[in-house]
Amino acid sequence: LLLACGHPVSGVKSEPIDLPVSPSWRAVADRLEVVVPQDLIMPDTKISSLIFEQPSETLKRWVRARIATDKSTRGLIVATIQKAEMRELSLPRKQGFSSIFEANPNTKLSVNFAISLKAIDSENREVGRVNVDVQVASEFVDDDGGEKKRSYWMRLLRSAVDNLDAELARQLPTGFPD
Repeated sequence: LLLACGHPVSGVKSEPIDLPVSPSWRAVADRLEVVVPQDLIMPDTKISSLIFEQPSETLKRWVRARIATDKSTRGLIVATIQKAEMRELSLPRKQGFSSIFEANPNTKLSVNFAISLKAIDSENREVGRVNVDVQVASEFVDDDGGEKKRSYWMRLLRSAVDNLDAELARQLPTGFPD
C-alpha cells in the first residue's frame, strides 16, 4: 500500500471514532490501495491537539473498514484521499445592548472529506470511478475551550463518516461494477 505519514498527535485522551466491523461494499478486486497525497492540508495544531488521529488516518481506516476485496478475482481499487480538512472559524460577535444577554455562537467548526475511488481490472484498465465529497459544520458557544470543543469535533467527524457512507451508498447502490 502507498501511504503517507501524518503528523503525530500526542497527549490526546479522546478515542478514534468507531467504524463498522463488517464492510458495506465488496470490490471485484483482490487489492486495495489507499493514497494520501503529500500536499494534503493538515489541520492546525490547535485542532490536532483535541482529536485522537489526523483526519487522513480516519479516512484510511474508513476505506479499509468499508471496502472488502475479493481474493478470488484480479484487480485493484485505488482510494485517493483528496480532502481531509478540519477548520475552525471565529464568528463575529453581535453588537448592541441585547447581545450581552444572548448566548450567540462564536465558533464554527467544519469537516470536509473527499475521496476518489477508482476500479482497475486485471488488464490494468480503469473500469469505474466514483468521487465522494462531504462537508459538515456546526456553530456553538465556545466558553470553556477544550472538552466542549473536543466533543463537537468528535461528533462532526462521526457525522462526516456517516455522510461518506450515505453518499457512497447513493452512488454505488449495487456495489462496485464487475
